[in-house]
Amino acid sequence: MFSRITSWKGRWVAFVLTLVAVTVVPLLTSPSWSASPGRSDITVVSPQWLADHGDQPNLRVLDVRPNPLEYMSGHIPGAIHLADNTFRGPNGQLPVQYWQTQKIASLFSQAGVNDYSQVVVYADGPNILGATMVAYLLERSGHGAAVLDGGFKGYQAAGLPVSQTFPQYEPGSFTMQMTDSIRVTLDQVRQAVTEGAEVVFIDPRPAALFAGEENVFIRNGHIPGAKNIPWPMLTIGDDNLHQLKSRDQLQALMLERGITPEDTIIVTCSTGREATLPYVVLKHLLDYPNVRVYEGSWTEYSAQADLPVATGYDPDMQTEAAIATPPDNFLIYQLNQPAATAAQLVREYTESQDDWLFLAEIGLLGGDVTALKICYPAIGSDIVAAGLHTMAMMPCGHLAFYEEDGVPTLSMLDLGFMTELYPDPHLENAVETARPAFQRMLADTLGLE
Repeated sequence: MFSRITSWKGRWVAFVLTLVAVTVVPLLTSPSWSASPGRSDITVVSPQWLADHGDQPNLRVLDVRPNPLEYMSGHIPGAIHLADNTFRGPNGQLPVQYWQTQKIASLFSQAGVNDYSQVVVYADGPNILGATMVAYLLERSGHGAAVLDGGFKGYQAAGLPVSQTFPQYEPGSFTMQMTDSIRVTLDQVRQAVTEGAEVVFIDPRPAALFAGEENVFIRNGHIPGAKNIPWPMLTIGDDNLHQLKSRDQLQALMLERGITPEDTIIVTCSTGREATLPYVVLKHLLDYPNVRVYEGSWTEYSAQADLPVATGYDPDMQTEAAIATPPDNFLIYQLNQPAATAAQLVREYTESQDDWLFLAEIGLLGGDVTALKICYPAIGSDIVAAGLHTMAMMPCGHLAFYEEDGVPTLSMLDLGFMTELYPDPHLENAVETARPAFQRMLADTLGLE
């Protein structure tokens, strides 16, 4: 019988299995946005839209991943590498802030962006923030932009073509048309805080940082009265932190937190980067008219001794530990034989079969838990084809046998973790090959269907 992880031991075993392998994330869902990039605003386009329009001569696709080697190993056809971290640096007072306007204009020009260009920005890795930050800077410069929903991960998951060719282009002619109405200065924030103006501050940092529990800044905490909405809540989560929730879900979240289109909103974060995601969502996707970014954010604010600081979690939010739901990617089976017997049967089976490889047996919790590491070598060629770095995800089978409330139990890491961590057609083929083999093995050894 199959069940979810419900008890402390099941969760502990799941945690151990995760450490043995890698952290897993749920499967990607399909993108929910698909709009064309406009001239002077920010929108979101789907991977398919980009694939269908990639040959337009006035389209510029910016790959803003910080590491150029990642770009060189594979990027969206025609994309130009322009790392998001090139847009910021020290300004003589703060360690990291956006460069002066003409330097930003020069960066866009060097990437071939013209005044008439349609620009699509995408990122990869742990978050969407690099893409929303560059899109925000384009808008601040008087230009429109689009963010690729799902990022490079979503594009690859859609099975769309990837290139290693460097596009050839001429430098662009990018004219700065400063749009100061979408940002606020320290003086404006000071006035709002000290005079009690009717302003809603939204802070998208992690809850512990918001609460002041992490010693990062000169002073730690948040602007008094700010609402904490950690930025991952605007995405579909660990499935893909580059893919936004649907419009209805985003609107419901804001209304649940008491944030309405009538509010005057200032978004603030640590360094002015995280703030760009809520800004894009509120101003351009939900059409909230009065939204601005405080670019200096907590780096600047916390250094002002005369400004008040609040600590503690947002009372309308659960603590970060409570909202961090562990991924439900472990298969749990109740067994018809003692856990030790079941582990021995699986070990003997994998040791005796030519198409299986037994790797290790590990005793945990003083022998109360037996963990097995096994491999199905038939997927080896797909693992190699996906890149030697993916060998870190081998072995592909991690099983734990134990008793839960007197019931013999098997917990097993879902094989799909490989493609969830690193979307790749070869790894997808490996999972399709291995899953039936694991099902047959469990049926033959333990009678599990």
